[in-house]
Amino acid sequence: ISSRDEKAFGMLVTRYLDQVHALARRVTGDDELARDAVQTAFIRLAERAALISHHLPLAAWLHHVVRCQAVDLVRAETRRRKREWQATLVFPPMDTSAPEPDWSALAPVVDELVDQLPTADRNLLLLRYYRNESHAVIAARLGLTEGVARKRAYRAVEKLRALLGKRGITTSAAALAGILPAHAAPAAPAFLATAVLQATQGIVPVSAPFLTALFITVNTSQKIALAGSLLLLVAATAYTYAPDPAATALAAAAASPGDAVVASGKAGQRSGFVRERLVRPAPGTPEERLERLRAIVSNEDAIQREADLIAYLDGLPPGLFGETVTALRDLQRVEFNGQPMALSAWMKVDHVAALEFCMDPSNSVDDRLLPEMLGDWAASDPEAALAWALQSSRAAALVQNILWGIAQASPEDLGKRIRELPDGEAKYLAFDHLTTQLAEDGDPGLLPRIVAGLSESQRAVLYGNLAIEMKDYPKAVDLLKQHPEGIPFSSPEGIVYMWSNIDYPTAIAAVAGLPAGELKKQAAAGLIHRMSERDIRQAEDLLEQYPDVLSPSTLSIVIENVGKSDPALALDLTPKISGEAERHEAIAGQLSSWLINDPAAAAGWLAAHPQPAAVTDRLPQSN
Repeated sequence: ISSRDEKAFGMLVTRYLDQVHALARRVTGDDELARDAVQTAFIRLAERAALISHHLPLAAWLHHVVRCQAVDLVRAETRRRKREWQATLVFPPMDTSAPEPDWSALAPVVDELVDQLPTADRNLLLLRYYRNESHAVIAARLGLTEGVARKRAYRAVEKLRALLGKRGITTSAAALAGILPAHAAPAAPAFLATAVLQATQGIVPVSAPFLTALFITVNTSQKIALAGSLLLLVAATAYTYAPDPAATALAAAAASPGDAVVASGKAGQRSGFVRERLVRPAPGTPEERLERLRAIVSNEDAIQREADLIAYLDGLPPGLFGETVTALRDLQRVEFNGQPMALSAWMKVDHVAALEFCMDPSNSVDDRLLPEMLGDWAASDPEAALAWALQSSRAAALVQNILWGIAQASPEDLGKRIRELPDGEAKYLAFDHLTTQLAEDGDPGLLPRIVAGLSESQRAVLYGNLAIEMKDYPKAVDLLKQHPEGIPFSSPEGIVYMWSNIDYPTAIAAVAGLPAGELKKQAAAGLIHRMSERDIRQAEDLLEQYPDVLSPSTLSIVIENVGKSDPALALDLTPKISGEAERHEAIAGQLSSWLINDPAAAAGWLAAHPQPAAVTDRLPQSN
């Protein structure tokens, strides 16, 4: 390294880049900050390669340096970036004894909080508890198994309960499940039905599947207002739905084989059901289709705009979805983006074609859409989704999102799916992504259910990564205290370093209260490291209290930090360096800087502490 061979250095960067970037990403939680930390760490490597001890593995040196750089970058934004850990680490039993909450307390906030739920959870909750539909009906409608629909509905009401708790409304999932169907969508006034019928007189009714899709796309307050009136409208007009025989024949003649019916399972459609799909002929020329989409997107009536787009997508020939998604990208407005709707419809027709379209950079699809699409497929057919992803050149990134979809739909099965993966990058990075998602998910029951299906080694890695990911540092330390198997895969030193930057008195008291062992040793090292930058005397006191906790790499950084303001104290620390050559090198470095900045004081120390030639030969010679 010290020869500054550019080719050799490039090989080192290639070899260690994934490791240090993953670490920087875990510590910062931000892509840009992670990139800055990685770049700074490699610059430091280029500048100081010759000073790295031969006894210290480069992987360990880079791990420490990039973490420190990442911590420094995060430190400037600590208060802004600090977020509460959203869930407890113990799965709460479903409390059926809790009293039913007062609906008058729920009514002002429940719809706002329902809108804050992730789309999949919101849809399940509305269908199950607002529409009071059975799990079997929901499963058939959304292309899920009944068991998955039941689990996801429970998770949705649990998330709503957690959001209500933050508003000071304490209840249980069981109580919510009982009160919502009774109060969330009461019967509309009779006069409203009359008014609606008068306003819609002469309008051709839409199909029943279309009404279902429309109900899902409007927001919660609109759902409540429209639920009764739409159903009354259907009943009053004696609506029935049957495909037009002529249109069916025309579509069958125009469509390619296999377009009329999409198979189930691994052939591309969701497992557990077969969806018959009427494929309509292409709606006009490309110019006419673009003009039609332009008219839909420009409609100022949000409900009608989404309804028209659903009607356009319903039965669209498979070969036209790519064109449609591209057109909607170009026609996108601030208040409306039709791409997600089009991609969702495409996924029901051909998973692979829709996903490959999204992965092509030239198509400029929103990066946030691909993970959602993968997760949805994984929830319904995990085997097919994983098999497809593992064949891709982007397997690592795809598998991460698919595993998170499995975690949400069937968390107990996640460990089995991970164990079935071939060893390699995809399997390794899956834990990083899983940890990030768990830290952001906010579902109190998800973590213990996932852990229940993991092997001991998987649990250790997960707990370690989760501790790094937490921004609630007291809980991170407590997690490692409860699960010490995660310590080798975490960074207690870095966690306590960040904690002491925010609340030093609490951090030092917590470290003092830890039982003797590796966690306390690394946590104390974090305190000393931080105090070496902030308060030299405090660092000195900690060094006396915890004399043998610093690793070689941390010790070298502490000596460097201390030497900036107290060279004598820094030199007093050098005997702790175990290797003779490394110790002589550190002493020479500190003395050299001191002789330049304060020659008299440095000479006095040197006279009182005679050094061997291995040190003095390296010192600058006075004129």
